[in-house]
Amino acid sequence: MRTDATTPIPRCCTTHSDWAGLARHLVADFGGVPTKAIVDELSHAKRACQLFQLGNQDALDCAELIVRNRVLIATGRSPSVPATVAWRTAVANVA
Repeated sequence: MRTDATTPIPRCCTTHSDWAGLARHLVADFGGVPTKAIVDELSHAKRACQLFQLGNQDALDCAELIVRNRVLIATGRSPSVPATVAWRTAVANVA
């Protein structure tokens, strides 16, 4: 899936009830990306949301969009930002 700058980032669900469920959905949606890379991105996003003291539901929603955006950029599926060679190399080394 490739999106343009005006297209909202696609989500699998309107909301998630917990972090484990969100992680499972992200891993399933980005099948070509190593699970460890997705989980690491989610961990960073979760920490960022906690720093801003978001409530649980807002944190889940925000973290999902952060991870989806970062993975779309890293895999070259974001039209506005080219894929980063360093991130792809790091992801390849995790596999």
